[in-house]
Amino acid sequence: MRVRDIAREDFEVYGDREREITGIACDSRAVQPGNLFVAVRGGRFDGADFIEAAVEKCAVSVLYGKDPARTEKYETLRSRFPGVAWIAVNDCRDALAYVSNILYRRPSEECLVIGITGTNGKTTTSYLIKDIVERGGGSAGLIGTISYLIKGKTYDAPHTTPEAPDFQKLLRAMVEEGCSHVISEVSSHALAQKRVEYTRFRVGVFTNLTRDHLDFHLTMEEYYRAKERLFTELVEGSGAAVINTDDPYGKRLADMLRERRAGMRVLTFGIEDGGADVVAYEIKATFKGTAFKVRIREHRYPCSPRFFPGNGGGALDPPGGVHQCVQRALGSLCRFVAAYTDTCDKGGSVYGRARQGKV
Repeated sequence: MRVRDIAREDFEVYGDREREITGIACDSRAVQPGNLFVAVRGGRFDGADFIEAAVEKCAVSVLYGKDPARTEKYETLRSRFPGVAWIAVNDCRDALAYVSNILYRRPSEECLVIGITGTNGKTTTSYLIKDIVERGGGSAGLIGTISYLIKGKTYDAPHTTPEAPDFQKLLRAMVEEGCSHVISEVSSHALAQKRVEYTRFRVGVFTNLTRDHLDFHLTMEEYYRAKERLFTELVEGSGAAVINTDDPYGKRLADMLRERRAGMRVLTFGIEDGGADVVAYEIKATFKGTAFKVRIREHRYPCSPRFFPGNGGGALDPPGGVHQCVQRALGSLCRFVAAYTDTCDKGGSVYGRARQGKV
């Protein structure tokens, strides 16, 4: 792929638009010959301070954010390295996600991507949905806190939701391996930093919102707004939103989506909210696990023991429809969080935290 293939109209390109790009990196240490280096600002370091290091490692193009305070520096770099194609953009993080999606040939358009966000329960829900998809005959890749899973292969997960180049690379690898679905945990940091921008999400799941990450978001309202973006900007207009309305922020989100996104299917679930579309009731905890009944609109189903109901509702609406999948869904959900109940982990996300010794 060439520089001209990734350059939008709002990108200012200096140098050779025909330069061939072999890959993308936003960490100068990871640059390979022929790469595009994106000088994005991180939490501790600014990529603009590592442009020379990237060029010395044979980056053939550099994308950077416009900054009046650095104009002279960028002009000097362009004159020093005339063989490099320079790309100036207004929003470096947005451009990083855009270019990553282009370079990896828009992988989310070739599979069904399900995004799960919330303070707690993302990991549990992601594994439940993965099992449902596979019992229904599909093949699911998974991106999340514990690891990244592609067709039986496990990869370390340095971040719950990786940076845009790694995220799109994972999606492409999953598509190439034949995954029909991708289930991804989507953190509030990833949404705020646009790591999953330009990804086509078909389904979004909201588990809950509790006080956390306020060192990054500063206020609960800012934290909520970051989560909200998955549903207002990234899940496609004809897609589906699956929302826990026991949570007041979930109720707010569901009400807003029904009002503003008429084409989106909104499915709600809960235990306390009797008006939700999917409700767990008559919950009985025993030493063998938790037994309860599920009401899906006007239909009622028993659920066998050894199941944690709090996150299961988000997994009860796989693409294809509840009524076609409910028998497989209940069987899948019941076998996954054996021996855990809501009291195991007051923070939620039992499966993910337990696996990491964080219960």
